[in-house]
Amino acid sequence: MIRRAGGREPADSAFWQARGGASAVEFALVLPLLISFLCGTFQYGTLMFAYNAMMGVARDATRQMSVGAETESGAAAAARMALPRWVAGDRWAIVTRDVGSTGTNRVQTTISVAAGEVSILNLVPMPSTLSVNVVMQKES
Repeated sequence: MIRRAGGREPADSAFWQARGGASAVEFALVLPLLISFLCGTFQYGTLMFAYNAMMGVARDATRQMSVGAETESGAAAAARMALPRWVAGDRWAIVTRDVGSTGTNRVQTTISVAAGEVSILNLVPMPSTLSVNVVMQKES
């Protein structure tokens, strides 16, 4: 260590030994990472919520068509009304069809939407399309 002629240390050594702002600097370095984790968790949470809602709606619409309680257009309209409201109704692609004409005697519902339309925050990468497909045997 360098000492001056009077036995004192240089003035800048107190700067390098100070610990008062170390926690503030560490917090400033960790904060962006913490915020990105929180936003990513929120984003994928809304994505999973929408997927789960789509699966339930597709199951219900397919079931209504398989028992003959609803037509294709009626099932699609009911499915559109039951999906999450934060996505505008015209952005959902809902396809319901009676596959019985091909000799398989099945009913199918497919719901898809761009994943960016479902998520509230688009800050982290995610799949481009969120889609659900349900096929059920038609009851006689």
